[in-house]
Amino acid sequence: MEEIILSPIGTDLASRRSAGHLRQQITSNLACDKKVVFDLSSVETISESYADELFGVLAYELGLNDFVLSISFKGARPSVLFRIAESIKKRLEQQNLQDTIHDLVVARHAGTRKFSRIGA
Repeated sequence: MEEIILSPIGTDLASRRSAGHLRQQITSNLACDKKVVFDLSSVETISESYADELFGVLAYELGLNDFVLSISFKGARPSVLFRIAESIKKRLEQQNLQDTIHDLVVARHAGTRKFSRIGA
């Protein structure tokens, strides 16, 4: 698998919009069967919104296993890695909760329809 190295511009990453644009580029590279290496050696801080929009959404879209196989980090400060890991965890927990709620609503709706048919 070919590797592409990306270095985000700036020392403080904070814009959800710029993270979204970068995520689209990454998705294109992953579709071409490339591994993405993030060189974060110049990054001093990363906001929760940036980390969520880029890494949290990618982890959800790819699935955690494929994310780990396709994305790696180089030169990142511990605080930056912690923020990324925290954002991925929150995004996956939030999505799992939403999926569970959806499944319960669908199951309840299906159960209601079954009972309404019996009485009809």
